[in-house]
Amino acid sequence: MANDKQIKKELENLAEGGKSRFLPDEIRDPESKPPVYSLGEEFAKSRKNRGWLIYGLVGLFLAVLVGGTVALTEYIQRTHEIITVDIKDFEDINLTELLDRSRIHQEKLKTAKQELDLLREEYQRRLGMATGNAQRAKVTEMYQKRIQQKQQEVERYNRQIKEHDAKLQDVEKKAEGIVNNYQRLHKFQMDKQRDFYEARIRELILKYNPYFTSIKVHNALRGEADRELKVPELKEYQALLAREQIQSRADYQGLVKKIEHYFVLQDQMKKIPYINSVPGTINRMGFLSRTIIGSYNDIWYSMYQSMERKNAQIAHYEYALDYLLQSKHDAGYIIDPRNRNYMRVYVSRRFPVKTGDVGFVFRADDISVGKIQFFYAAYGLMAKVVSLDAGKQMEPFDKILIKVR
Repeated sequence: MANDKQIKKELENLAEGGKSRFLPDEIRDPESKPPVYSLGEEFAKSRKNRGWLIYGLVGLFLAVLVGGTVALTEYIQRTHEIITVDIKDFEDINLTELLDRSRIHQEKLKTAKQELDLLREEYQRRLGMATGNAQRAKVTEMYQKRIQQKQQEVERYNRQIKEHDAKLQDVEKKAEGIVNNYQRLHKFQMDKQRDFYEARIRELILKYNPYFTSIKVHNALRGEADRELKVPELKEYQALLAREQIQSRADYQGLVKKIEHYFVLQDQMKKIPYINSVPGTINRMGFLSRTIIGSYNDIWYSMYQSMERKNAQIAHYEYALDYLLQSKHDAGYIIDPRNRNYMRVYVSRRFPVKTGDVGFVFRADDISVGKIQFFYAAYGLMAKVVSLDAGKQMEPFDKILIKVR
């Protein structure tokens, strides 16, 4: 562009003096002026059609690339261990400066090409207006050097653009390398966090799904092979339990309901997908609880049946004793005197006895043995020795005479 003013001046001189220097007087139009090409005006028009879109897209892509990388590293810094991301890595690229220079060189190249085209057009026009070889040679000499200089200027701008394109490619590779480094760093942090949470998950799994290592637990889990047993069907309640003051019907029904609730909960626990030692333990507990309940169910019912038989036997003995007392007109007998403070006695139902009442003991009808006092215990009516006559001991079937208060 250093020769713009000179070219413009030469063009003006040609416009004013060209007629006299190159054209004969008889073909000149005194009323008309030769067309003048203003490079400044042509360049101003051409600038309106500049291709800014490519520069904008390149700038937008690199801006997004830089912004995305900075956002990614900021996310890693906030959500993982502290990682220092230096934006100077991108400042060293001089991206803005390179883009500005590239834009300037593109503009200069475009302007230089337009000037070259105009200069060639002007040269052809002037050459066509020249008459004679001398005039053509002079026009050629005047324009050839200028055209050559303008071509060199275009070539120089082309070289500069190529150099900046190469630099932009290097910048792109460098930016890509920086992004790749941060991506690898991000992957490293993600893997590290994944390993941390996987270890934490394994820890939680082992916490609520442990492996039992205790020998006692292993022994408890071994033994008879587990099999799916039905909940034992409990025996019907027996009224003897209430008569013997062992368990009321309401208490027994409450126990049955608790057993039902236990197995409801146990079956629900089996539906949970536990792992390790827990499922086997739950199954083993269910098996043991069913066998235990079944065993105790058989035990208590067997005890009830045994009690029924013994009560029947006792009823026979009581009948015999009552018959003997009634036939002998006695009040009662000593049954088991081995523990003088806890003697088992039998008194006819015709004589209601209270704790603290006193009885006299005789052997036959006229031999006094001693004195006793009655009390009630878990086994029923009992007596203890209050006094013994000289040389006497209590014996089974000694007669009891009750002192009525």
